Amino acid sequence: MHTLAPAGAVSDRPVPFQARSIARWITRLVRALYDLTWKQLYWPDYACLWYRPAVAVGRTLLSQHEFDVIISSSLPFTGHLVGKALHDQRPFLPWVMDIGDPFALAEGNPINNHALYARLNMAVEGGMIRRACAISVTTEATARLYASAFPLNAHKFAVIPPLIGSDAMAPTARTLTHQSDVTKILFAGTLYRHIRSPDILLMIFERLLESPIGGRLELHLLGAINDCEDVIDGYRARLGSRLVLHGIVSREQAIAAQHDADVLVNIGNQTSFQLPSKVVEYVGMAKPILNIARHAEDSSVAFLGKYPGALSIIAADGTDLDDLQMARVVAFFKAPPIVDPQVTREWTSQFRVETIAGLYEKLLTTSLAPHAK
Repeated sequence: MHTLAPAGAVSDRPVPFQARSIARWITRLVRALYDLTWKQLYWPDYACLWYRPAVAVGRTLLSQHEFDVIISSSLPFTGHLVGKALHDQRPFLPWVMDIGDPFALAEGNPINNHALYARLNMAVEGGMIRRACAISVTTEATARLYASAFPLNAHKFAVIPPLIGSDAMAPTARTLTHQSDVTKILFAGTLYRHIRSPDILLMIFERLLESPIGGRLELHLLGAINDCEDVIDGYRARLGSRLVLHGIVSREQAIAAQHDADVLVNIGNQTSFQLPSKVVEYVGMAKPILNIARHAEDSSVAFLGKYPGALSIIAADGTDLDDLQMARVVAFFKAPPIVDPQVTREWTSQFRVETIAGLYEKLLTTSLAPHAK
Protein backbone atom coordinates (compact mmCIF):
# COMPACT_ATOMS: atom_id res chain seq x y z
CA MET A 1 0.00 0.00 0.00
CA HIS A 2 1.31 3.41 -0.94
CA THR A 3 0.96 6.38 1.34
CA LEU A 4 1.21 10.05 0.54
CA ALA A 5 1.59 12.79 3.10
CA PRO A 6 -0.61 15.87 2.86
CA ALA A 7 0.95 19.07 1.58
CA GLY A 8 2.83 20.90 4.29
CA ALA A 9 3.41 17.80 6.40
CA VAL A 10 7.15 18.17 6.92
CA SER A 11 7.48 16.91 10.47
CA ASP A 12 5.55 15.16 13.23
CA ARG A 13 5.24 18.42 15.14
CA PRO A 14 1.99 20.22 14.32
CA VAL A 15 2.22 23.70 12.88
CA PRO A 16 0.38 26.24 15.07
CA PHE A 17 -2.90 27.43 13.56
CA GLN A 18 -1.80 31.08 13.69
CA ALA A 19 1.42 30.30 11.80
CA ARG A 20 -0.52 28.43 9.12
CA SER A 21 -2.95 31.34 8.78
CA ILE A 22 -0.13 33.88 8.39
CA ALA A 23 1.65 31.71 5.81
CA ARG A 24 -1.54 31.32 3.78
CA TRP A 25 -2.25 35.05 3.97
CA ILE A 26 1.26 35.86 2.71
CA THR A 27 0.86 33.31 -0.12
CA ARG A 28 -2.44 34.87 -1.17
CA LEU A 29 -0.95 38.36 -1.07
CA VAL A 30 2.02 37.38 -3.23
CA ARG A 31 -0.25 35.59 -5.70
CA ALA A 32 -2.58 38.60 -5.90
CA LEU A 33 0.35 40.96 -6.55
CA TYR A 34 1.67 38.59 -9.22
CA ASP A 35 -1.74 38.37 -10.90
CA LEU A 36 -2.20 42.14 -10.90
CA THR A 37 1.29 43.06 -12.13
CA TRP A 38 3.71 40.68 -13.87
CA LYS A 39 0.99 38.32 -15.11
CA GLN A 40 -0.74 41.21 -16.87
CA LEU A 41 2.45 42.30 -18.65
CA TYR A 42 4.54 39.29 -19.64
CA TRP A 43 4.56 37.97 -23.19
CA PRO A 44 4.18 35.37 -24.52
CA ASP A 45 3.91 33.53 -21.19
CA TYR A 46 5.47 32.99 -17.77
CA ALA A 47 8.60 31.43 -19.33
CA CYS A 48 9.58 34.55 -21.30
CA LEU A 49 12.70 35.14 -19.17
CA TRP A 50 13.98 31.74 -20.29
CA TYR A 51 14.01 32.82 -23.95
CA ARG A 52 17.44 34.49 -24.20
CA PRO A 53 19.48 31.86 -22.32
CA ALA A 54 17.69 29.08 -24.23
CA VAL A 55 18.45 30.70 -27.58
CA ALA A 56 22.08 31.17 -26.55
CA VAL A 57 22.45 27.49 -25.68
CA GLY A 58 20.65 26.48 -28.87
CA ARG A 59 22.96 28.57 -31.05
CA THR A 60 25.99 27.05 -29.35
CA LEU A 61 24.66 23.57 -30.06
CA LEU A 62 23.99 24.46 -33.70
CA SER A 63 27.59 25.58 -34.07
CA GLN A 64 28.93 22.35 -32.57
CA HIS A 65 26.75 19.71 -34.21
CA GLU A 66 25.14 18.83 -37.52
CA PHE A 67 21.43 18.52 -36.83
CA ASP A 68 18.80 17.21 -39.25
CA VAL A 69 15.75 18.95 -37.83
CA ILE A 70 14.68 21.58 -35.28
CA ILE A 71 11.80 20.60 -32.98
CA SER A 72 10.11 23.05 -30.62
CA SER A 73 7.48 22.12 -28.07
CA SER A 74 4.81 23.79 -25.96
CA LEU A 75 3.65 24.45 -23.31
CA PRO A 76 5.22 26.93 -22.64
CA PHE A 77 4.82 28.75 -25.95
CA THR A 78 8.18 30.43 -25.38
CA GLY A 79 9.69 27.15 -26.58
CA HIS A 80 8.37 27.88 -30.08
CA LEU A 81 9.94 31.35 -29.99
CA VAL A 82 13.25 29.64 -29.25
CA GLY A 83 12.65 27.26 -32.16
CA LYS A 84 11.93 30.18 -34.49
CA ALA A 85 15.11 32.00 -33.44
CA LEU A 86 17.18 28.88 -34.15
CA HIS A 87 15.40 28.35 -37.46
CA ASP A 88 16.30 31.94 -38.38
CA GLN A 89 19.93 30.90 -37.95
CA ARG A 90 19.56 27.62 -39.86
CA PRO A 91 16.65 28.21 -42.29
CA PHE A 92 17.65 25.22 -44.42
CA LEU A 93 16.80 22.86 -41.52
CA PRO A 94 13.18 21.66 -41.33
CA TRP A 95 11.31 22.99 -38.31
CA VAL A 96 8.63 20.90 -36.56
CA MET A 97 6.27 22.43 -33.98
CA ASP A 98 4.91 20.07 -31.32
CA ILE A 99 1.86 21.83 -29.82
CA GLY A 100 0.60 20.52 -26.50
CA ASP A 101 -1.97 23.28 -25.98
CA PRO A 102 -3.13 26.06 -28.32
CA PHE A 103 -1.71 29.54 -27.80
CA ALA A 104 -3.57 32.26 -29.68
CA LEU A 105 -6.66 30.05 -29.85
CA ALA A 106 -6.66 29.21 -26.13
CA GLU A 107 -10.09 29.34 -24.53
CA GLY A 108 -11.16 29.84 -20.92
CA ASN A 109 -7.69 30.33 -19.46
CA PRO A 110 -5.70 32.64 -21.78
CA ILE A 111 -1.94 32.18 -21.77
CA ASN A 112 -1.38 35.92 -21.34
CA ASN A 113 -3.34 39.19 -21.19
CA HIS A 114 -5.54 38.85 -24.28
CA ALA A 115 -6.82 42.40 -23.90
CA LEU A 116 -3.28 43.56 -24.72
CA TYR A 117 -1.89 40.75 -26.82
CA ALA A 118 -4.69 38.91 -28.66
CA ARG A 119 -3.76 40.32 -32.08
CA LEU A 120 -0.05 39.85 -31.44
CA ASN A 121 -0.64 36.25 -30.31
CA MET A 122 -2.51 35.42 -33.53
CA ALA A 123 0.04 37.16 -35.74
CA VAL A 124 3.04 35.46 -34.15
CA GLU A 125 1.56 31.95 -33.98
CA GLY A 126 0.17 32.30 -37.49
CA GLY A 127 3.60 33.31 -38.80
CA MET A 128 5.19 30.30 -37.15
CA ILE A 129 2.58 27.93 -38.58
CA ARG A 130 3.21 29.30 -42.06
CA ARG A 131 6.97 28.77 -41.68
CA ALA A 132 7.01 25.37 -39.93
CA CYS A 133 7.32 22.24 -42.07
CA ALA A 134 5.03 20.14 -39.90
CA ILE A 135 2.94 20.59 -36.75
CA SER A 136 1.68 18.01 -34.28
CA VAL A 137 -1.35 18.41 -32.01
CA THR A 138 -2.89 15.95 -29.57
CA THR A 139 -6.50 15.60 -30.81
CA GLU A 140 -8.51 15.67 -34.03
CA ALA A 141 -10.61 18.49 -32.57
CA THR A 142 -7.48 20.62 -32.05
CA ALA A 143 -6.37 19.91 -35.62
CA ARG A 144 -9.78 21.06 -36.89
CA LEU A 145 -9.57 24.19 -34.75
CA TYR A 146 -6.22 25.15 -36.26
CA ALA A 147 -7.30 24.17 -39.79
CA SER A 148 -10.26 26.53 -39.47
CA ALA A 149 -8.06 29.39 -38.25
CA PHE A 150 -5.22 28.74 -40.74
CA PRO A 151 -6.83 26.95 -43.71
CA LEU A 152 -3.88 27.43 -46.07
CA ASN A 153 -1.71 25.41 -43.68
CA ALA A 154 -4.24 22.74 -42.70
CA HIS A 155 -2.17 20.07 -44.49
CA LYS A 156 0.72 20.56 -42.06
CA PHE A 157 -1.16 19.31 -39.00
CA ALA A 158 -0.79 15.74 -37.73
CA VAL A 159 -2.50 14.25 -34.70
CA ILE A 160 -0.22 12.53 -32.18
CA PRO A 161 -2.20 11.63 -29.03
CA PRO A 162 -0.97 11.85 -25.44
CA LEU A 163 1.62 9.35 -24.25
CA ILE A 164 0.91 6.89 -21.48
CA GLY A 165 3.94 5.62 -19.60
CA SER A 166 4.44 2.01 -18.58
CA ASP A 167 4.35 3.12 -14.93
CA ALA A 168 0.73 4.17 -15.42
CA MET A 169 -0.43 0.75 -16.56
CA ALA A 170 -2.22 -1.65 -14.24
CA PRO A 171 -0.67 -5.10 -13.75
CA THR A 172 -1.77 -7.60 -16.40
CA ALA A 173 -3.08 -9.94 -13.72
CA ARG A 174 -5.70 -8.40 -11.46
CA THR A 175 -4.55 -8.02 -7.90
CA LEU A 176 -6.64 -7.35 -4.83
CA THR A 177 -6.83 -3.70 -3.80
CA HIS A 178 -5.61 -2.75 -0.37
CA GLN A 179 -7.85 -3.96 2.43
CA SER A 180 -9.18 -0.91 4.21
CA ASP A 181 -12.36 0.58 5.61
CA VAL A 182 -11.56 3.74 3.65
CA THR A 183 -12.55 4.35 0.03
CA LYS A 184 -9.94 6.69 -1.43
CA ILE A 185 -11.17 9.09 -4.12
CA LEU A 186 -8.34 10.82 -5.96
CA PHE A 187 -8.12 13.81 -8.27
CA ALA A 188 -4.65 14.38 -9.74
CA GLY A 189 -4.02 17.50 -11.79
CA THR A 190 -3.85 21.27 -11.86
CA LEU A 191 -6.90 23.33 -10.91
CA TYR A 192 -7.93 26.63 -12.50
CA ARG A 193 -10.98 28.66 -11.56
CA HIS A 194 -12.16 29.29 -15.11
CA ILE A 195 -11.39 26.01 -16.90
CA ARG A 196 -11.09 23.28 -14.24
CA SER A 197 -12.64 24.36 -10.95
CA PRO A 198 -13.08 21.89 -8.06
CA ASP A 199 -16.41 23.36 -6.97
CA ILE A 200 -18.59 20.63 -8.49
CA LEU A 201 -16.37 17.83 -7.20
CA LEU A 202 -16.42 19.26 -3.68
CA MET A 203 -20.20 19.64 -3.80
CA ILE A 204 -20.61 16.04 -4.99
CA PHE A 205 -18.26 14.78 -2.29
CA GLU A 206 -20.12 16.68 0.42
CA ARG A 207 -23.40 15.12 -0.71
CA LEU A 208 -21.75 11.68 -0.85
CA LEU A 209 -20.75 12.07 2.80
CA GLU A 210 -24.45 12.43 3.62
CA SER A 211 -25.26 9.12 1.89
CA PRO A 212 -25.19 5.68 3.55
CA ILE A 213 -21.64 5.08 2.23
CA GLY A 214 -20.32 8.46 3.40
CA GLY A 215 -18.62 7.12 6.51
CA ARG A 216 -15.85 5.41 4.56
CA LEU A 217 -15.01 8.07 1.93
CA GLU A 218 -11.91 10.28 1.64
CA LEU A 219 -11.17 12.79 -1.11
CA HIS A 220 -7.52 13.43 -2.01
CA LEU A 221 -6.43 16.30 -4.25
CA LEU A 222 -2.98 16.17 -5.86
CA GLY A 223 -1.50 19.12 -7.71
CA ALA A 224 -1.49 22.90 -7.78
CA ILE A 225 -4.75 24.60 -6.76
CA ASN A 226 -3.76 28.02 -8.16
CA ASP A 227 -6.67 30.48 -7.94
CA CYS A 228 -9.10 27.92 -6.48
CA GLU A 229 -7.94 28.21 -2.88
CA ASP A 230 -10.97 30.20 -1.77
CA VAL A 231 -13.29 27.62 -3.39
CA ILE A 232 -11.59 24.87 -1.38
CA ASP A 233 -11.55 26.95 1.79
CA GLY A 234 -15.34 27.17 1.62
CA TYR A 235 -15.46 23.39 2.17
CA ARG A 236 -12.53 22.83 4.53
CA ALA A 237 -14.41 23.36 7.78
CA ARG A 238 -17.34 21.16 6.74
CA LEU A 239 -15.32 18.32 5.23
CA GLY A 240 -12.57 18.26 7.85
CA SER A 241 -10.15 15.35 7.64
CA ARG A 242 -12.18 13.77 4.81
CA LEU A 243 -10.57 16.29 2.42
CA VAL A 244 -6.81 15.88 2.04
CA LEU A 245 -4.67 18.31 0.00
CA HIS A 246 -1.27 17.04 -1.10
CA GLY A 247 -0.09 19.94 -3.25
CA ILE A 248 2.46 19.43 -6.01
CA VAL A 249 4.19 16.04 -5.80
CA SER A 250 6.65 14.13 -7.96
CA ARG A 251 5.40 12.00 -10.83
CA GLU A 252 6.47 8.89 -8.94
CA GLN A 253 4.34 9.90 -5.96
CA ALA A 254 1.39 10.78 -8.18
CA ILE A 255 1.51 7.44 -10.01
CA ALA A 256 1.79 5.57 -6.71
CA ALA A 257 -1.21 7.45 -5.33
CA GLN A 258 -3.27 6.62 -8.44
CA HIS A 259 -2.43 2.94 -8.12
CA ASP A 260 -3.47 3.10 -4.46
CA ALA A 261 -6.76 4.94 -5.05
CA ASP A 262 -10.11 3.19 -5.25
CA VAL A 263 -11.81 5.71 -7.56
CA LEU A 264 -10.16 8.31 -9.81
CA VAL A 265 -11.81 11.63 -10.66
CA ASN A 266 -11.44 13.72 -13.79
CA ILE A 267 -12.72 17.29 -13.96
CA GLY A 268 -13.31 18.18 -17.58
CA ASN A 269 -12.02 21.35 -19.18
CA GLN A 270 -14.27 24.18 -20.28
CA THR A 271 -12.62 23.74 -23.67
CA SER A 272 -14.00 21.04 -25.95
CA PHE A 273 -10.97 20.34 -28.15
CA GLN A 274 -8.29 19.16 -25.70
CA LEU A 275 -8.03 15.72 -24.09
CA PRO A 276 -5.90 15.88 -20.94
CA SER A 277 -3.16 13.24 -20.93
CA LYS A 278 -4.23 12.47 -17.37
CA VAL A 279 -7.47 10.90 -18.70
CA VAL A 280 -5.46 8.46 -20.80
CA GLU A 281 -3.28 7.72 -17.78
CA TYR A 282 -6.38 7.09 -15.66
CA VAL A 283 -7.67 4.52 -18.16
CA GLY A 284 -4.34 2.71 -18.05
CA MET A 285 -4.81 2.26 -14.31
CA ALA A 286 -7.92 0.10 -14.93
CA LYS A 287 -9.70 1.88 -12.06
CA PRO A 288 -13.25 3.24 -11.79
CA ILE A 289 -13.36 6.85 -13.06
CA LEU A 290 -15.87 9.54 -12.14
CA ASN A 291 -15.80 12.09 -14.95
CA ILE A 292 -17.31 15.52 -14.20
CA ALA A 293 -17.93 17.64 -17.30
CA ARG A 294 -19.51 21.04 -17.83
CA HIS A 295 -20.94 20.18 -21.25
CA ALA A 296 -21.62 17.13 -23.39
CA GLU A 297 -19.04 18.27 -25.98
CA ASP A 298 -16.19 17.84 -23.49
CA SER A 299 -13.68 15.55 -25.21
CA SER A 300 -13.40 13.43 -22.05
CA VAL A 301 -17.09 12.45 -22.28
CA ALA A 302 -16.66 10.88 -25.73
CA PHE A 303 -13.32 9.29 -24.81
CA LEU A 304 -14.51 7.75 -21.54
CA GLY A 305 -17.81 6.72 -23.12
CA LYS A 306 -15.90 3.73 -24.50
CA TYR A 307 -14.35 2.86 -21.14
CA PRO A 308 -16.33 0.27 -19.14
CA GLY A 309 -15.36 1.69 -15.75
CA ALA A 310 -16.39 5.33 -16.15
CA LEU A 311 -19.39 7.39 -15.11
CA SER A 312 -19.67 10.78 -16.83
CA ILE A 313 -21.82 13.44 -15.16
CA ILE A 314 -22.77 16.65 -16.97
CA ALA A 315 -23.04 19.57 -14.54
CA ALA A 316 -24.10 22.27 -16.97
CA ASP A 317 -24.68 25.06 -14.46
CA GLY A 318 -21.44 24.31 -12.64
CA THR A 319 -23.02 24.36 -9.20
CA ASP A 320 -25.16 21.30 -8.48
CA LEU A 321 -26.55 17.98 -9.69
CA ASP A 322 -30.18 17.00 -9.83
CA ASP A 323 -31.41 14.11 -7.67
CA LEU A 324 -31.29 11.60 -10.53
CA GLN A 325 -27.67 12.41 -11.37
CA MET A 326 -26.70 12.29 -7.70
CA ALA A 327 -28.39 8.90 -7.32
CA ARG A 328 -26.25 7.61 -10.21
CA VAL A 329 -23.11 8.87 -8.45
CA VAL A 330 -24.07 7.21 -5.16
CA ALA A 331 -24.79 3.93 -6.96
CA PHE A 332 -21.42 4.18 -8.71
CA PHE A 333 -19.58 4.48 -5.38
CA LYS A 334 -21.66 1.77 -3.73
CA ALA A 335 -20.59 -0.74 -6.35
CA PRO A 336 -17.63 0.59 -8.36
CA PRO A 337 -17.21 -1.27 -11.65
CA ILE A 338 -14.41 -3.79 -11.99
CA VAL A 339 -12.28 -3.26 -15.09
CA ASP A 340 -10.19 -5.98 -16.71
CA PRO A 341 -6.60 -4.66 -17.02
CA GLN A 342 -6.12 -6.63 -20.23
CA VAL A 343 -9.00 -4.75 -21.85
CA THR A 344 -7.43 -1.39 -20.99
CA ARG A 345 -4.03 -2.54 -22.25
CA GLU A 346 -5.50 -3.35 -25.64
CA TRP A 347 -7.50 -0.12 -25.76
CA THR A 348 -4.60 2.12 -24.72
CA SER A 349 -2.14 0.58 -27.20
CA GLN A 350 -2.58 3.69 -29.40
CA PHE A 351 -1.10 5.78 -26.56
CA ARG A 352 1.86 3.55 -25.78
CA VAL A 353 5.42 4.65 -26.44
CA GLU A 354 5.89 2.32 -29.42
CA THR A 355 2.87 3.75 -31.25
CA ILE A 356 3.65 7.37 -30.38
CA ALA A 357 7.28 6.94 -31.45
CA GLY A 358 6.08 5.58 -34.79
CA LEU A 359 3.84 8.59 -35.34
CA TYR A 360 6.68 11.01 -34.58
CA GLU A 361 8.98 9.07 -36.89
CA LYS A 362 6.42 9.37 -39.68
CA LEU A 363 6.02 13.11 -39.00
CA LEU A 364 9.78 13.69 -39.07
CA THR A 365 10.19 11.61 -42.22
CA THR A 366 7.48 13.67 -43.92
CA SER A 367 9.03 16.96 -42.81
CA LEU A 368 12.53 15.91 -43.90
CA ALA A 369 11.50 14.65 -47.34
CA PRO A 370 11.37 18.07 -49.10
CA HIS A 371 14.82 18.85 -47.67
CA ALA A 372 16.49 15.65 -48.82
CA LYS A 373 19.48 16.23 -51.00
